[in-house]
Amino acid sequence: MKVLKYLGGGLLSIILLLVVVSFFLPKTAQVERSIVIDAPASTIFGIVNNLEQNDNWLPWNQLDPDMVSTFGEKRQGVGASVSWVGNEDVGTGTMTITETRMNEFVATDLDFGDMGTAKAFHKLEPAEGGVKVTWGFESETGTPPVIGRYFGLMMDNFIGADYEKGLENLKKLAESMPKQEVTVTEVPSMFAMTSTGTAAYAEISSKLGELFGKVSGIVAKQKLEMNGMPFAIYHEWGETVKIEAGLGTMAMGKTKGDVIAKELPGGKVAMTSYYGPYMELGLAHEAIQSFLKNNGMEINGSPWEVYETDPG
Repeated sequence: MKVLKYLGGGLLSIILLLVVVSFFLPKTAQVERSIVIDAPASTIFGIVNNLEQNDNWLPWNQLDPDMVSTFGEKRQGVGASVSWVGNEDVGTGTMTITETRMNEFVATDLDFGDMGTAKAFHKLEPAEGGVKVTWGFESETGTPPVIGRYFGLMMDNFIGADYEKGLENLKKLAESMPKQEVTVTEVPSMFAMTSTGTAAYAEISSKLGELFGKVSGIVAKQKLEMNGMPFAIYHEWGETVKIEAGLGTMAMGKTKGDVIAKELPGGKVAMTSYYGPYMELGLAHEAIQSFLKNNGMEINGSPWEVYETDPG
């Protein structure tokens, strides 16, 4: 009986010690992993800011092909949410985007129901070789107060490998997309002289040369000072392309024949820079369209191109 008494006393002492120690353990469990991705920050941001992209890179989404995802009213940006129901490997829960900083940061709240809640984030920073992406996770470990804090010590072992796999998936996905940095900015209104024509795709370059020649001749005759570089607005795409070529001017000119004087409106634009063969310029358009979709932005108007050199 003395042996049992000593064993019982020793066990009780160990339990009490564990309880006391638990109050000195961290109140939160944190996990972070980082990777360098050779892709524009706008591309990476567009992926992590768009919950519809989750199936393409989150490791847990690939564990259950029958998982059911239900999206909220928004799918990109602050307020976007998705709930999921899956097998025992993925469970159930809800993810909500709570904060974003364009091309820099995305924060989310995670609700796992009876399993508790947590917060996660993606931070994007310039780095040698591309963009450093840090994926972080944080959850309170106070419930139950003793077991939860010891459990928190093992959180890195539980999900660290999943975070590494997810970042590898993100890297592969982002690096497979066009390497065009897209930014959003405000442009002012502008006076311009323009002329419009249509052309087959193979004839766009020569048509632009014809239209710019016509416009520049009128600009010179009216002694208008140019404002910026030549531009083209693509109004219609089909078997042929409807193009409006123009030159910005410092003052309003006068319409002459099919060269029209106008004031182009200003506003918010998504833009990228492209240097290369004109016939591959579609890569820039694809990058902007992908960026707009991933950030829940709608196109308002026709796409523009501004030329630093001859588009031919």
